[in-house]
Amino acid sequence: MNPLKNIDYFEVLPSTNDYIKQNLDSLEPGGIVHAFDQTHGRGRRNNIWQSKSGENLTFSFYDQTDNHDTSHYLVTTALSVVNVLKQKNVNAWIKLPNDIMVDNKKIAGILIETIHKDSLIHVVVGVGLNINQVFLGPLKNKATSLKILLNTDCVKEEYLKGLMDAYNTLILKDYGELFKAFKNHLKLGTIKAHYDGKTLAVTDIDESFMCEFNQKYLPCTLLDFNIIYKNYK
Repeated sequence: MNPLKNIDYFEVLPSTNDYIKQNLDSLEPGGIVHAFDQTHGRGRRNNIWQSKSGENLTFSFYDQTDNHDTSHYLVTTALSVVNVLKQKNVNAWIKLPNDIMVDNKKIAGILIETIHKDSLIHVVVGVGLNINQVFLGPLKNKATSLKILLNTDCVKEEYLKGLMDAYNTLILKDYGELFKAFKNHLKLGTIKAHYDGKTLAVTDIDESFMCEFNQKYLPCTLLDFNIIYKNYK
C-alpha cells in the first residue's frame, strides 16, 4: 500500500472514482482526486451519495497491488475516518460493509472499486464525509454531519489532511493489529443482515471478511446489510 500524497483539485466532477478509472495511465499510486462539487457520487450497488455542492468532503485515491484481497484498503480507510473523528470527540462506529456511523446516523461512506489491467489490480477508494451540510432532506433521520454534531463550521481541507496523515500512519502497522482495531469498532451481535430469506445478527468476522451468520461463515459480500438500524446503545 502506497502513502497518500499529491492532490488534484477539481471544481466539479460527476464522480471522483470514475475520473480515476478513466485516467489510470496519468495517475501515480497514492494520488488523490478531490472535487469541490461531486454531482453523481454513488455508493455500493450504485446507490446515490447525496452531497450538497461545496459542503462535504468528496475525494478518491488510487493505488496498485498484486494482492487480490483488497479488504485491507477498507480496514485502513475506515479506521482513518474513525480516528480523525475521534480527534474531534466524535465517537463513530463502522457499519458493515462500508459506512461510518455516529449513533444511528451515517456520517461517511467508502466505495472501493478494482480494475484488473496489465497484470496489476488497480484500486480506487472513494470517500464521502459529511462536513458542513445541515439540510439533509429525506435523509435527516438517517444521516448527520460534523457541523450538526459540533455546532460549528468545519474546514474540509483540515479533515482531508487529517485523513491522509491517519492513513499514512496506519499502513505502516501490522494488518492483524489493524483488523483488531477495525473489529473493535463494529457492533458485532447487534449488526443484522439478510441472506437466504433470513434476517439475523452477524456475530463475528475474520480477517478474510468471512462473517458468522446463522452459525455459518459466509463471505461478507453475500450478505445484505441494507436494513434499518434502531435503538443502539
